[in-house]
Amino acid sequence: MLHSFSQSELESRTGSFVDVVFGRTTPVRVQSTLRRRDYLDRACAGGYPEALSRESVRRRSDWYQTYVNRIVNRDAVDISGLQRLADLPRLLRLIAARSGSTTVWTALANDAGIPRRTLGPYVKLLETLFLVHVLPAWSVNLTSREIKQPKLFTLDSGLASSLLGLTPEALGPTHPATGGCWSAS
Repeated sequence: MLHSFSQSELESRTGSFVDVVFGRTTPVRVQSTLRRRDYLDRACAGGYPEALSRESVRRRSDWYQTYVNRIVNRDAVDISGLQRLADLPRLLRLIAARSGSTTVWTALANDAGIPRRTLGPYVKLLETLFLVHVLPAWSVNLTSREIKQPKLFTLDSGLASSLLGLTPEALGPTHPATGGCWSAS
């Protein structure tokens, strides 16, 4: 169980985009030699060095599948008392498909085949395993904040791509997945 690496970490560079942005008082202008396809390649590959060492998309996808299976069958069993752990991969795929969109908990529970009242512990387990992140709803108005829904994100874009069978070639500007995780511009 670990977080995937950032692009700076993968390239053995210090600092990060966030450090640059928040460390400046003037607007940041970033020049990049990367094209849209390069960004999609990086997004679909993800940030796990072990997965990145696999040259082909198929071998990388196999690594992600093995990683999820190992986490579900070993780590999740060790740290949770949940009974239906076999449902975790399906739930993870559903979260990946909805990554970045407003979470409708009842719809997610129905699609996953998990009772709504027990969905929370499963999502919390996926957070503990560093596979997903729940971004709480935000509003300056406390009342609005309480009625808005959070957003769920798969923490590694390569894992999400693998779970959804996405490749850079498939992610054209009109593909539905070019929203939440893979914005098309």
